[in-house]
Amino acid sequence: MIYPSPCPFTAPITPQAGSRIRSQSCLVSSMSGSDHTGFDLCWVTPDPGTHLRTSLSPKPPSNACPAALPPPLTSLHFDPWVAAGGPGAVSGAVHTGAAQALCCSLLCSMWGRMRLLLRTAELCAPKLPVTTAAASSGSSPAVPMGLPWHPARWGSRFHVPPSAEAVARPVGICSMMKLPVQDSAVGLDAAFVGVPLDTGTSNRPGARFGPRQIRAESSLLRRFNGSTGAAPFDSLRVADIGDVNVNPYNLPQSCRLIRGAFQDIVGSGCVPLTLGGDHTITYPILQAVAERHGPVGLVHVDAHTDTADRALGEKIYHGTPFRRCVDEGLLDCGRVVQIGIRGSSYDPNPYKYSRDQGFRVVPADECWMRSLVPLMAEVRQQMRDRPVYISFDIDGVDPAYAPGTGTPEVAGLTPAQALEIIRGCKGLNIVGCDLVEVAPMYDVSGNTALLGANLLFEMLCVLPGVKTM
Repeated sequence: MIYPSPCPFTAPITPQAGSRIRSQSCLVSSMSGSDHTGFDLCWVTPDPGTHLRTSLSPKPPSNACPAALPPPLTSLHFDPWVAAGGPGAVSGAVHTGAAQALCCSLLCSMWGRMRLLLRTAELCAPKLPVTTAAASSGSSPAVPMGLPWHPARWGSRFHVPPSAEAVARPVGICSMMKLPVQDSAVGLDAAFVGVPLDTGTSNRPGARFGPRQIRAESSLLRRFNGSTGAAPFDSLRVADIGDVNVNPYNLPQSCRLIRGAFQDIVGSGCVPLTLGGDHTITYPILQAVAERHGPVGLVHVDAHTDTADRALGEKIYHGTPFRRCVDEGLLDCGRVVQIGIRGSSYDPNPYKYSRDQGFRVVPADECWMRSLVPLMAEVRQQMRDRPVYISFDIDGVDPAYAPGTGTPEVAGLTPAQALEIIRGCKGLNIVGCDLVEVAPMYDVSGNTALLGANLLFEMLCVLPGVKTM
């Protein structure tokens, strides 16, 4: 899903080709990775996971940049935090006039914020081997560059999130749970994928930034579910495959792009776990899912039914996805349940359309002050063993707990009830999930995105094939 470079070399992505709202936080939207092999020029930031720009200031005095580099030097250290020969050092800089000029220019533009590493094929840093002692003790082997260590890089079958006891949480590319990032779902059992689109929003925009903030907050998550015993990373091969390159200026085209991307994901046999984005995105996702699995059951948590027909003449926006899904036969309507519905309405009978289609609607006031475990037992019977999709709008949760959303409604579900719903899906034939409508700018605490990250982890934990430790 990472937007490909049009030539054999990696290059920053322009806003004309890839939207600025794509969520991998790497320098100037170029490619990312923890291995610098094969690169002539590597950017390494002292504060990984943040965007840097080439116009950083202040500039150093003119005499701060050396006029020449003596031949005995084997490395260029422009990072004031890294000592010569330390963990971040790379031997083998090319001492040519062009290299010196480039170094001077880059040093002046990013003084004190980065180091420049010049690499050539014949002068590259040696790889550090994995020692038998390190492998037997379970400790992390030394890794070049000091970037996050993943067991998957050292022969493990699975991708496992690094522990904060081994790699500091602020360190590394900002992926979901700090998982490895790859550009397709091939070979994966499940994949986190972002859809940073909010063009279909009717009230407060900002869900385009949801995937980025959810990924940032997910660094707090750990590999085991201590409450349920689920060990998803010991059971499934999981990675973050980046974002769909949506067009925020053209909603119909974005829907086509989303559908095409998810056709590739589900076509590879991978279960998508989607970071939204507004709820419009569920419509093209379900188009792709139903193309492979046929009409699916739906566990839908939301403050709204999202079954409107149109607004201002438009039939596609975040209030219509399930109406469009019914129109196209994407849902098995007898196996659809909508939980947490509430709020004022334009219609005296706001649930009529849903119930006429055979949906089960569970209003929020039927959930107040009670456990939802009995409800989910009924839902499991209703869904049977046929394909099920989970769509969770964060506004289903009360805004006291999740204020960072575009269309908040009072008197919603609690986070504990949200967990009961997701955990109650254990045993279902889940073929896809999404978490939508996180708009982080309306919650400076980050708690809405943190809740969203936890709910996505819970969805991963109930996928078919996940073991319990």
